[in-house]
Amino acid sequence: PKLSLQVCYLETLALYIGVDKTRITKWVYDGWISMLSENKSRYVVINDQVVRFIVYQKKMHERLRKR
Repeated sequence: PKLSLQVCYLETLALYIGVDKTRITKWVYDGWISMLSENKSRYVVINDQVVRFIVYQKKMHERLRKR
């Protein structure tokens, strides 16, 4: 079996969802998202479960902004 790993910058994910980087870091510590660090860069590990979590969070934050 082939192993593939998808990652994105933590900052990029924060911008995409529309939240502060500290919110993403909290999700990492809470166990919702996995993070890798290399050369002072932080990467979020992307898999199907994380994508569903990200989509849900993005929808929630868009609803809050519309109020």
